[in-house]
Amino acid sequence: MAAEGAVAAYEQIVGERWKPFERQIENAGATVDRKAADLQMAVLA
Repeated sequence: MAAEGAVAAYEQIVGERWKPFERQIENAGATVDRKAADLQMAVLA
């Protein structure tokens, strides 16, 4: 009930329905492991 009230209050204050946050992926193909490996190789070069 509290969550429903919070969503209703958000909509009333902001003027649009609440939607979950969706993070923008800067490079969908590069994983954290791949980025770490690239950084390690750059240090050795």
